[in-house]
Amino acid sequence: MSFQVDLQSGETVEIIVADALNKAWGTEFIKNPASMEEDLIDEPTKIEVKNDIMYETTGNIAFEIKYQGAPSGISTTKAQYLAYVIGNELYICATDSLKDWLKRKQGSYKILMGGDGNASTLAVVDKKQFQEVFIKLCAL
Repeated sequence: MSFQVDLQSGETVEIIVADALNKAWGTEFIKNPASMEEDLIDEPTKIEVKNDIMYETTGNIAFEIKYQGAPSGISTTKAQYLAYVIGNELYICATDSLKDWLKRKQGSYKILMGGDGNASTLAVVDKKQFQEVFIKLCAL
């Protein structure tokens, strides 16, 4: 998948997730194009939206922790919450909860290289592990 197609797909998912969160929480979301994160209009809360397109093939969910050896992804996000689309379901968790879980459970999940050019270090969990930290918000 090319970067442009991947970006367009990601932006479409962000719109779908914002709509689902609006309905679930009764709040309006706006998109911050500079950061690709969503801002709650009435609070300074950031939600990073991810669509794990490889889940359907692998049955696993990946969290980027480094890119080209430098901290990135979950390690550096400024978002307070993470929203993940897995198949046709929307899950959410507090970013700090995921970071704490990854520290506590180190050794119980895989660390793999992936992404474009295998330049990303990924923490890879199965759906059961994923659901230890993320809650299902709704079906999309």
